[in-house]
Amino acid sequence: MDWIWIIVLAVIVLAIELYRIKKPKQENKPIETEEPKTDYSQSYQRKYLLTRNEYQEYMTLRKIAAEKDLIICPKVRLLDIIEPRKGEKDYRSLFFKVQAKHVDFVICDKELRIKAILELDDNSHDQKNRQARDTFVDQILTSVGYKVIHTRAITDTTLESLTAPQTTEI
Repeated sequence: MDWIWIIVLAVIVLAIELYRIKKPKQENKPIETEEPKTDYSQSYQRKYLLTRNEYQEYMTLRKIAAEKDLIICPKVRLLDIIEPRKGEKDYRSLFFKVQAKHVDFVICDKELRIKAILELDDNSHDQKNRQARDTFVDQILTSVGYKVIHTRAITDTTLESLTAPQTTEI
């Protein structure tokens, strides 16, 4: 009966040795950590500046703007035309509220003074969260004296409102 225990013990030792041979050695190996990615060259792709609809409306607007000596600036970031007042208590918060927002078209005269801001309202503007964003943007833009025009498409009425006198010129 003692020989059975010897065989069992030998099988256990043999199994442990086979396991060690098959298992990759990790002794004294430093723990490998993933290095931060520094090559971003394959992480981005090109994107069109304007959607198909925005481009079509831009082309219509461009013809009229040329006749009236106006310049169209598409996709303008809000921080390029407004900023929180210096010394404002919540300056950083106010800055972050507008930093990633843009308007579709800024219409300027020859001296690049802003005459109006034109927003194309597609179906996404019917959603409540988008309406809240539009209300916020309109409020801050009009509070500094800009004229904001919302339209679904460029029409004669849109064009008339572009050249109508503005109460405050910035």
